[in-house]
Amino acid sequence: YDPEIKARQITRDNRVPPHTMVFSDLNMTREVFENLISNAIKYGRAGGAIAIDARPKPDGMVEFCIRNDGEGIPADKLGLLFRKFSRLETGRTARRQKGTGLGLFITRNIVEAHGGSIAAESVPDQWTTFRFTLPAARAITENDKEHSDHA
Repeated sequence: YDPEIKARQITRDNRVPPHTMVFSDLNMTREVFENLISNAIKYGRAGGAIAIDARPKPDGMVEFCIRNDGEGIPADKLGLLFRKFSRLETGRTARRQKGTGLGLFITRNIVEAHGGSIAAESVPDQWTTFRFTLPAARAITENDKEHSDHA
């Protein structure tokens, strides 16, 4: 996404700790990040910022947040985001952005297939944040190794 980020003069702030690890399918997880980052660029404000953050949660999950400055999403439209073929057409992005309305639907299904959840928050004319969780990776113990040898 470097060309689009550069063309729109968007600042990136990756605050994901370097040793953050999750237990998930690599290709499916990549799809989640690609969909959410692509949307953050597409619907973000030119000259604005995108921030990506992660933090462990006490329930054994890792919460990721992808936030962009921009037009935002009206509160009455947030419930439509993850529906199949749903496209929000508001403000400056109305009819200008290409897409099928499947990206967030697919993203939600991938996250939920991994036992996680996804939600969006927004303040119109300011920002939008997508939060989703994936299971944290855990260290393999000697006990795990013993059981895998006998399986």
